[in-house]
Parts: sequence; C-alpha cells; structure tokens
Amino acid sequence: MAYEIIVAKFTPDEPDERIDAVLPDGVVGVGAKAFRFKGEVRSLRAPQSLIEVGDAAFDGCRNLVQVDFPGDVAMVGKRAFQHCTSLREITFAETLGCIDDATFQGATSLFRIVAPGVTEINRYAFQRCTSLVDVRFGALKTIGRGCGPRKKSGRRAFASCTELERIELPSTLKVIGEEAFSGCQALREVVIPESVEEIEPRAFRGCTSLDAASIPESIVQRFPESFTQEVAARAGVVL
Repeated sequence: MAYEIIVAKFTPDEPDERIDAVLPDGVVGVGAKAFRFKGEVRSLRAPQSLIEVGDAAFDGCRNLVQVDFPGDVAMVGKRAFQHCTSLREITFAETLGCIDDATFQGATSLFRIVAPGVTEINRYAFQRCTSLVDVRFGALKTIGRGCGPRKKSGRRAFASCTELERIELPSTLKVIGEEAFSGCQALREVVIPESVEEIEPRAFRGCTSLDAASIPESIVQRFPESFTQEVAARAGVVL
C-alpha cells in the first residue's frame, strides 16, 4: 500500500527563531498556505519525491532566502512565493510546465529564475521582482494567457521588473500578453523570435531604455501598439 505524504501546515517548535527546514523523504506535496507568513523559515530543502507546491504555500515568508527542489516538481500554485522578499534565486526541473498567477509577485530580491520546461507564464507572475536580471526559459510558448486549458486576459507578467536589462525569448514563443513588460525601465534589449503570433497592446509600455534596433522592424510593424512611440517610429510606424 502506498501513501501520499503532503505537508498541510507547518508549525515551528520555536517561534521567531530562524529555521532551515528539511522535508523528509517521501513527501510529495506542500499544501496550500502550508508555510504562509512563516517568517521563521530561512531556507527549505525538499526531497526528490516532491512534485507539487500548493497555492500560496510560501506566501509572505519574508526571510526565506533559499529553496532547493532537487526532484521533478511538476506543479507550483498561484502566489506560491508571493512577497518572499528575501528569496534570491530558484531553479526548477524540466517537469514544471507553468508559472501561475502571481507566483513570484513582489519577490523583490529574486535575481535569477531557471525553468527550462516552462511553456506558460501567467499574469502577474513576476510583477515587481525589482532585482530580476537573469531569466532562463527554454520552451516558453505564452506569456500571460493562463495555465492549461484556461484562457483569460493575461497582464503584467514581468511588469515593473526595474533591473531587467535584457531578455532572450525562445523560438517556441507564440504570445506576449498585455503589459507583459510594462514599466521595465532598464530594459535595453529584447530578443523576440519571428515565431511570435501575437503581442498584445502596451506589452512594452514605459520601457524607456529599449533600443529600437533590438526589435525586428517586421515585429514592430505587425504589433505597433505594443511598443513605445520611439520604437515604432524607427520602424516607420506613427502611433
């Protein structure tokens, strides 16, 4: 007989002390809100068996600096790491296919995200990640369109990532959602593949440092309302 072991609620033995949490072998999931607002947790090491992180599982863990997922995590829920203001970097295996609503919203110290298997990034996923500079996705298809069969308005996936200077979007990309990179004031270069089928309005609004030469003219001409006036003008489009 097999059992699924899920952490439903974490309660520290010594409240207010900093804890390096280690989940035991056999744990397959962290339940919704299991560690929510647990300021005591400084780091977390998960076992190889872990495959699921629930909604808001670590929301508000303001002192969480490091998370180690050595196994094949396949699902991370909405707001799972929202407002984890000390979290610096995180890496997922290729088994993770979606980053859902507001997963890292307000994680102001996050500077690196590596998720080679992610195909979908949902709305507000990285909004206000003001230290984010290193973004690595290898199979991305949509930014801001919902995970799985859901299709809803997707907004501000990377909005207000004020330190992000360059992002290379993979050749698999099809859709960039509304205001996806709005307010990314330091963004100078975006590599957009010709495979893109849709860029929604104001996707790059407020990207005042964006080098127009880094965007193919054909892309700008197809989706002029997604870019600033300066970028559009270089491609011969008057907004």
